[in-house]
Amino acid sequence: MIGIGPDTNEVLEQLTARNDMFCITGNHEQAVLRIIRGDGCLPGHEQAFAHHEWIAGRLDSKFVPYLSRLPLQEEVRHEGRRILLTHYHLGNDGQYAAIDPDPDGVKLDKLYGDSGYDLVCFGHHHPVHLFRTVRRQYMNPGALGCSDTPVARYGVVTVRDGEVAIELKEAPYDNSLFLRSYSSLNVPDGPFILRAFHGNQHLRL
Repeated sequence: MIGIGPDTNEVLEQLTARNDMFCITGNHEQAVLRIIRGDGCLPGHEQAFAHHEWIAGRLDSKFVPYLSRLPLQEEVRHEGRRILLTHYHLGNDGQYAAIDPDPDGVKLDKLYGDSGYDLVCFGHHHPVHLFRTVRRQYMNPGALGCSDTPVARYGVVTVRDGEVAIELKEAPYDNSLFLRSYSSLNVPDGPFILRAFHGNQHLRL
């Protein structure tokens, strides 16, 4: 929701206006809130610190209480199935674990063990992942706005007759004005973010 590009307030305005959804926090929300509280840089986010400072300075203060209340995880129960929604897997210390560059269902089964979840939905790691084991399914639909092509990636989960079905989808969209805004607004860390999160799409406009 926050901290990648200049449209944080606009995104939060739309999300908080809805009453048919809920959100969980992620590392960028935590990084910006940490700056607002005067606690400095979130460890591991030094390369994006100037960008997060810029976002913190532009963030409408009315969103701070909302962002501060967001949970790390949310459990959903639907038709007898348990679904965990988490930005990323948590370690024993309650913090996000280091990203596994090559995840699979066997590794994730070891992590979630006998938790009883039928599906674990996660993100943070931007590629798409979908694993099915005898214990459960794991879905990472890919970062919604972070891709090397102008598509929004998302997942649809349907529970019917006790079965959990997953569809991975993409919606193409025109993000050219958004990409150009990094230059027109002189967004801090813009070249790094455009390369790391958007695959340098701006160079192909």
